[in-house]
Amino acid sequence: MDVHSEPHLARDKAQNKRGLRLQRMERIFAVAILLALLSAVAVAGTLHRQDGASIVDSGSTNTQGFKVDVWSTGRAHISVANSSRWGRIESELSGKLFADLKAARNANAQGQSCMKSASFGSRRIASWHGWSSPDLQCPLDGPAAALKADVDALVTQLNLSQPPGRIIRLPRNEPRSVPQATPTPPQ
Repeated sequence: MDVHSEPHLARDKAQNKRGLRLQRMERIFAVAILLALLSAVAVAGTLHRQDGASIVDSGSTNTQGFKVDVWSTGRAHISVANSSRWGRIESELSGKLFADLKAARNANAQGQSCMKSASFGSRRIASWHGWSSPDLQCPLDGPAAALKADVDALVTQLNLSQPPGRIIRLPRNEPRSVPQATPTPPQ
């Protein structure tokens, strides 16, 4: 062996060690990134995706209409006239509502027409993924009847059962009289 080649061998050996360490670090880094990506995919797969639907009541001459945008988490945005607020429905009702929306849509639920006054009648419709229910204030059966029960419960939970009607005041200068006692019928 030549004396002059020994420093080259030592240097080559050191470079090989550094190269092996670098390769090992690169592999560890690659495995760490792979594990992080797999964890992210696993977490994303288990996250609950929010679903949403809208309930619209047209209102009538003597009642205000409303719109409720409700999410599968139970959170709801309520719009009545020119005001809005946030509310929440119970998670059990939320789950039932979205299951019944799906069932009604898959069954292509049809409602019956019902007679309503032109000025006092209103329509209540649920919309979900481009599908709209029949009027939920008309007689229904099957999946649409279950959906109607869910929407009625939602309206009650969000305190929309008795939307404030329009206040109609008596005209000024309207003569008012004290009610008279009703006479008792003769015996």
